[in-house]
Amino acid sequence: GTLQGVVVAVLDPERLGKVISVERTGRAAVVIIDSQGRLVYRYPEVELPWEQRNLIAVPSIVGQALAGHDVTGITEGVKDQHKRMSAFTPIGSLGWVASASRPEDEALAPVIVGFLPETAGVLVILVVAFSLALRFSRVITGPIYRLREHAMALGRGEVDRPVQVTGPDELKGLSHSLNQMANEIRTREEALKE
Repeated sequence: GTLQGVVVAVLDPERLGKVISVERTGRAAVVIIDSQGRLVYRYPEVELPWEQRNLIAVPSIVGQALAGHDVTGITEGVKDQHKRMSAFTPIGSLGWVASASRPEDEALAPVIVGFLPETAGVLVILVVAFSLALRFSRVITGPIYRLREHAMALGRGEVDRPVQVTGPDELKGLSHSLNQMANEIRTREEALKE
């Protein structure tokens, strides 16, 4: 029950940097967080006052990692407040957390650049498909409109002008049937007049 001694540990960032100085491209970073949620080390190094080193303010991510879970998510940079894609993993023997992050725009840039040509290609295909559909619909709707007008004319008793349509065989067959019907009506009218 009596105090036998005190153990003090000091982290020397200069020596730590030599051990974990993994070359990162762009603005990527490696971070080590202590068991209290404080930023202990960041590579590349950034000068931060002690007050700004409290990362437990992001409890859903840092708190889960400190609880022993691997966590990924979007965080804000400790220095520039830009959104970063981050991954946190616990260091079990210490109760600390290691994290790697990269700015969201930098991480997604290759994906976006890769999708641009595909998106442009899809848009071109859609425009061509729409143009072809519009053209083919006119091939069908034009004759249907003429057949409709001819049927209306037959209803008004105008049986003297035949209709000729181009297009699918079904529409040609329908125009032939309407012309035959007009001929039969004309023949019956002439028979009634005699």
